[in-house]
Amino acid sequence: MRGNDTCGHLTGDEILRGIALVLTATVRASDLVARYGGEEFAVLMPGAWLEDADALGKRICTTIAASKIANLYPTVSVGVATFGRPMFDFGDLVRAADEALYPAKRQGKNCVVCT
Repeated sequence: MRGNDTCGHLTGDEILRGIALVLTATVRASDLVARYGGEEFAVLMPGAWLEDADALGKRICTTIAASKIANLYPTVSVGVATFGRPMFDFGDLVRAADEALYPAKRQGKNCVVCT
């Protein structure tokens, strides 16, 4: 997110709040949206398949890019993981999603990478 770096912390905070609103309006009622880190959010999607999560990630990218927040059109990168590969606990799932996020960030804006 470029808000803090180029526009200051107040703008960065406004962008974070705007993205949180878009996320909560875009996900299913059964999903949980949480701020995971500085500018990172997590969406927990109980019962969703990888294809569902990929589609939601793409919908989130499109919706945020079309949303004017703090007089900007921010973009996001999305890393998706499911319990479909060997995992032992919730921490493994979070690590897998985080590992998918890095190539999504490297590939550019509005990118979704699934593991």
